[in-house]
Amino acid sequence: MKPLGILLWAAGAGLAAYAMFVFDPSVEGGTFGGRVVNLALQQQQMMMTVCGAALFVAGVVLHAFAATRPRAAAAAAQPMDKRSWWQAYRDEVARIGAETDEKAP
Repeated sequence: MKPLGILLWAAGAGLAAYAMFVFDPSVEGGTFGGRVVNLALQQQQMMMTVCGAALFVAGVVLHAFAATRPRAAAAAAQPMDKRSWWQAYRDEVARIGAETDEKAP
């Protein structure tokens, strides 16, 4: 997940940067002279920016979860406890020397 997260946040940052700094939503003005903003191109620029931001956030989340997730090798090194929760509780109580009720669930 970590490489996918890096790829997503890099693509999102690149798309948002392209939409904000390179994409030109204006067209030739014709009889008005100069350039005028085309609303369809402006909406496309906004959608590119929103999609880039969403990709960036998704990438950061995936990258963060991959960094905090325990590794499979570390999890495999610890033995699995096959006891029931009640047996584990009774063993712990016996280990610390406390008294328990003898009611079983």
